[in-house]
Amino acid sequence: MKKTKSTFEWVLSDPKQKNQDAFALLRLLQMSEEDVQAGRVKPAKQVFQEIRKDLNAKK
Repeated sequence: MKKTKSTFEWVLSDPKQKNQDAFALLRLLQMSEEDVQAGRVKPAKQVFQEIRKDLNAKK
């Protein structure tokens, strides 16, 4: 079983990588917000129905 790092160890490990990860997440949030503002969204129910339909078509 893999031992996970404690919160303290995680915070102290490679702050440069943590910054890069945080900026990457912020960029994803920004892109998501742009999609919402531009109307490029679908209800989750519709998306999952489309996925199920595609998966069933491949069987």
